Amino acid sequence: VGSGGISGKGWLNGTQAHLEFIPERHTDFILAVYSEEFGLIGNGVLLLLYALLIARGLMIAANAATVFARLLAVAIALMFFTYAFVNMGMVSGILPVVG
Repeated sequence: VGSGGISGKGWLNGTQAHLEFIPERHTDFILAVYSEEFGLIGNGVLLLLYALLIARGLMIAANAATVFARLLAVAIALMFFTYAFVNMGMVSGILPVVG
C-alpha cells in the first residue's frame, strides 16, 4: 500500500504486484494493487465512492415504504460496508489475514 505514494505509479506499473510479492493480488489483495497503482489520491476517491454508495443505501432504507424494504436496503448497505472494511483492514494490516 505504501509503495504507491501520493499519486501512485500508474495503471499497470506497480512493481509489487507484477513481481508477485502480493499473494492473490487479483482477489483478496486487490486494494493493495489499486493503492500501488493509484496512490493515496486513488484510495481517497475509492473511499469516497464506497461512502457514497453506503450512504445512498441508507437513504433508500430511510425512505422505504415497508419494513421489509427498509431491512433489505440496510442489509445490502451493511454488506457493502463489511466487505470494504474487512478487505481494507486486511490489506492495511489492521485486521489479520484469514480465510
